[in-house]
Amino acid sequence: MISKLSCALLFVGACSAQFVATQAEGCPDIHVFGARETTARPGFGTAQDVVQSIQQSNPGATREAIEYPAAGGQNYSSSVRAGVRAVVDQLTNFTITCPSTQLVLIGYSQVSFQFLATLHLTLLCNRCISIVDAQAE
Repeated sequence: MISKLSCALLFVGACSAQFVATQAEGCPDIHVFGARETTARPGFGTAQDVVQSIQQSNPGATREAIEYPAAGGQNYSSSVRAGVRAVVDQLTNFTITCPSTQLVLIGYSQVSFQFLATLHLTLLCNRCISIVDAQAE
């Protein structure tokens, strides 16, 4: 089953360090964001076993499902857009409080694209910020 998963792993911490100087009390060392595939019920979908395996291998690791429509057919495009917004919002909200926590993103099917789009946007934004900062000096 794992070979069929399209997994994106991202370890983040420094990205949001500018927002909070220190890790809040109770933040885990590892937090897993997982999302279900198209038309699956809310939760982690087929990624559930991988999410549980990570938690079992890393005591204290926490998890959170990405909340988005996971719609197919004619609603696929709007579902992808909603998913990208959900990923950005949930990652941002978590990393503001826990900037040093390592994040793991796990998804299958539609959400793989959402994770990649989010990472692409993040890289673009970080590059833009770097260019602006360099010009300001």
